[in-house]
Order: sequence, then C-alpha cells, then structure tokens
Amino acid sequence: MAKIEKPKARKEYKCSKCGEVIKVGDTYLKGTPFRRSPVIRCTKCGLRGWELSSSEYVQGVGRVCECWEEDYGCDENTAQSIADELSNIFDETQNSLDNMPEGLQEGDTGQLLQERIDNLESAISDLEAIDYDSIKEGELGDSDYDSLTDEAKEEMDEAIKDSLREEIESALSCLDY
Repeated sequence: MAKIEKPKARKEYKCSKCGEVIKVGDTYLKGTPFRRSPVIRCTKCGLRGWELSSSEYVQGVGRVCECWEEDYGCDENTAQSIADELSNIFDETQNSLDNMPEGLQEGDTGQLLQERIDNLESAISDLEAIDYDSIKEGELGDSDYDSLTDEAKEEMDEAIKDSLREEIESALSCLDY
C-alpha cells in the first residue's frame, strides 16, 4: 500500500499536478507508490491514496467515488453519468476476469475481481434507480415551485441537491478501492 507523508520541503520542489513551486520550508504532500518514483504535490492540490495505485480499477473507482461531484456536477443527469462511467469500469473488470485462465479465476485474484464486479453491478443498479423527479417531488411536497420566492427556490434547489447527493453517496458506498 502506498503511503502519503506531509513533510516540510528541505529543497525546492514543483507540484506534479499544478506546477506550482513548493518553496523550502513549505509543507507538501509526498506519496510513495510501490516500486515507482514519489509523487510530489502542493497542499492545495492534495493527494489521495487511489492516485498512487497502479490498478486501473482502484484509480477509476477512487476517482468516481471521491470526485463525482467535481466531474459530473449535481443535477438530473448526474446519477446516470456516474452509472455510465462505472459501466465502463465494470466492462474492463469483467474482461479481465474472463481472460484469466480458469484455474486463476477460482483463486484469490479471480474472487477479488468477481467481488468487484458484483459491487459495481450493485452500485450501477442503485444509481440507475435514482429518480431525480421523485426526489424533487419529495422535497417540494405540496408546494408549487413556480410560486416560490427566489430565496425559497434557492433553498429548495439546495435541498434537492442534498437529497440527490445522499442517494448517490449511498449507491457508491458498496464500492471498495
């Protein structure tokens, strides 16, 4: 497992993400992936454990689970967009399992891939079951959206987004990375 440290710079570094110079004495993040060169990041960019993995599955699922709102926003299309991305990861994982020799499919690696496939299938199903209109109706109750004041509409929109976030997070909670 890769480790992430937060040392103070003893020499000048450059952030591998934004290119900002990390000056001597500044705190920075240093990730040490297994058998690869360290990753240096400024504290503004941050560094997550899944970014240090050599596994495409871990990188893909980690990014979706932790960055979905940055990547897809939070609107009526978000759950389907995430489900589509996870479907791509599902297909790649299924292909990996299918292309393994039968003996290995029964071993630990095959079982791990099958568990990942099952979890992806569950998350995709849960995401596809999210109905934005039902969430909106649930938050509105008997209220007529068009008759609300601008301030009340903003509050309602935020409540709808909060409910959508909760449902998406719940759907993604079965995924390990």
